[in-house]
Amino acid sequence: MWTAKSISPEWDDFGRLMLWYHAVLEAERLLDWAQKCEIKSGDESLAVLEQEYWKNFDSFRKTQDDYEEGVNKLSHMLDYQKQKEIHFPRDVEFSFISKYLTMLAVVIFCQILNDGSADKGKAASNDKAFRAKYRRSLTDRVFNARDEKKKFNKLCASLLDARNKMIGHADASMFKMSHQPHVSGTRHLWECLDHIDLVYWREILEPVKEGVRKLLSDAKPFHAASVDVAQGPIQDGNN
Repeated sequence: MWTAKSISPEWDDFGRLMLWYHAVLEAERLLDWAQKCEIKSGDESLAVLEQEYWKNFDSFRKTQDDYEEGVNKLSHMLDYQKQKEIHFPRDVEFSFISKYLTMLAVVIFCQILNDGSADKGKAASNDKAFRAKYRRSLTDRVFNARDEKKKFNKLCASLLDARNKMIGHADASMFKMSHQPHVSGTRHLWECLDHIDLVYWREILEPVKEGVRKLLSDAKPFHAASVDVAQGPIQDGNN
């Protein structure tokens, strides 16, 4: 059992790798839920309800004073949603939920790839040196061929781009904004996912998780016979 008395510098690497492990675990769980929601969004019964919803919205927006043919205005959608109670989740909302779960998975997985401050005696800083050391060790354990390692590194770069340039921060150039006298436009936030190989990401999460588990085992302080990697607060053994 890891108690509060176990705090010492030798736990630093182990503590940070435990955070890595949980980041991979949570990302895997979120992507699984996202995939289930995406499948559900194609349900035929939901599609019928969705068609009726858009048919009614089309009729509604044509009654608005500022209606323009071929332009779906956000103000019309918001006014329509105030007036019409609809089932939840709709077909399109299952798809949105899937996208937002995937974006959350991106952010959490990037805990491994981005800086993170230390908690002395409990977890090391996830600085550049730490990441370089253990990511190299991780890829050596999980991937045999050089091309496989390059593919994983390419995936990580795409995840960082999505997290750092659109999800977690808003680099304006990434949103490709356009302005016209009456209408302004921008990319949807979830379009950051278009450049991520989601199929490959799902495939490699399990072996990556196992690789981090092995790193944890290697980083375990020599005097610790066994250590759980459970989440939640750990109580002092004297309590």
